[in-house]
Amino acid sequence: MNRHRPIPVLVFLFGVAACLGGLGHPAGALAQAAWPAEEAGVSFELDVMPILTARGCNMGACHGKARGQNGFQLSLLGFDPEFDYAALTKEARGRRVFPAAPDRSLLTLKASARLAHGGGQRIEPSGRDEQTLLRWIASGMPRRLADEPKLESVRVTPTELRMKPGDSLAMKVEAVYSNGQVVDVTARSSYQSNESGIVAVDDTGLIQAGPIPSEATIMARYMGLIATCNVLIPLAGEVPADLYAGLPRHNFIDDLVWKKLQSLGITPSAPTDDSRFLRRRLSTSSARPDA
Repeated sequence: MNRHRPIPVLVFLFGVAACLGGLGHPAGALAQAAWPAEEAGVSFELDVMPILTARGCNMGACHGKARGQNGFQLSLLGFDPEFDYAALTKEARGRRVFPAAPDRSLLTLKASARLAHGGGQRIEPSGRDEQTLLRWIASGMPRRLADEPKLESVRVTPTELRMKPGDSLAMKVEAVYSNGQVVDVTARSSYQSNESGIVAVDDTGLIQAGPIPSEATIMARYMGLIATCNVLIPLAGEVPADLYAGLPRHNFIDDLVWKKLQSLGITPSAPTDDSRFLRRRLSTSSARPDA
């Protein structure tokens, strides 16, 4: 009887070995095949954090708030990489990332809305962002890569733009690193217009000119660095340059004002007399309509 007892034990050990080797967990085996080690050069600060920032995960309304969200807290807009790395890889017993089967990690399952997520879907399933996160997890979640460069600046193209009402144009955002490398980060940047009624911009960096001739500034932000694009929507028609050249210039302020009006295609009004000026001034201060 005794010589038959080791058989169940051997079967059990073989089952454990099969699971660890991927035979009992096909999803894990597929994950390892999809993200091989030679392609896993993913940086936490240069690749992972930009995704969390661009998708709003570390905003004040989400996990970047003072007490986090549902037990998961990130630094606001990614200002503390060390804190964020610990929150992802060490807190909650490391359950947010699963190197043995990257596609079973809560980090991607919730962000892609495969599991219930209060913030909704933040990344596309099987999209570029998810693939980057999975490669980082599969490579062992390195904190830094060897000879990792530093982000030095961000630039946009174009920096100055003249548009007609209703026109649209896509911005391009590039990150410049300490090793001279320049990377297109348009898809992982956030955008904002200081006058969205004049010129609007969407999450992809597409600029849309409104119907009103005026000007606005579009801001692109990537990992705490900012670059801007100034957009002009001039009045239709051409104004002779001689008109602006002949305007009086008593100081440098006059010159700046005329140049701004010329860029917008606006012709200045003729000087008014004292009586009309005083009437308009008094009607403005008393909130009465001008006669």
